[in-house]
Amino acid sequence: LVFESFSDVTVAGLNATHQLDMRLTRQRLLTEAGEAGRLCHAVSAHYVDYLGNKLGQAHIGLHDPTAVLAILDPTLFESKRVHVDVETKGDLTRGQTVADWKGQWNRPAQATVLMRVDAARAHDLVVERISKLRFPPLGELRHVE
Repeated sequence: LVFESFSDVTVAGLNATHQLDMRLTRQRLLTEAGEAGRLCHAVSAHYVDYLGNKLGQAHIGLHDPTAVLAILDPTLFESKRVHVDVETKGDLTRGQTVADWKGQWNRPAQATVLMRVDAARAHDLVVERISKLRFPPLGELRHVE
């Protein structure tokens, strides 16, 4: 429905969001972004612990922030305009987002798919923006299981 309803959608898929490492961002937020950074570090601790230690993921993507970064600074990304749709009939692929990379469907491109991220600049922008948020001293922030 979303892809049919709009003529210009930006897609930040896992191929893009996993180019940014949440662990790197969290460490920088803790040391460079003041109280707001400390809060972001603390509230993401359980998520990172669960994915990293319990599920064994070596890399933890930065999903929602990647979509926000695409709005704040589109120059951080290389992208491709294609037609994107959601498969609704397949037994194995129902609900999967699919893109017509070669233009074989003869439908107009309505989506900008993020392909590559300038990770260094993206991490810098996240830290810069969060460090501008002003929070009062938060005291001890503890990890709760």
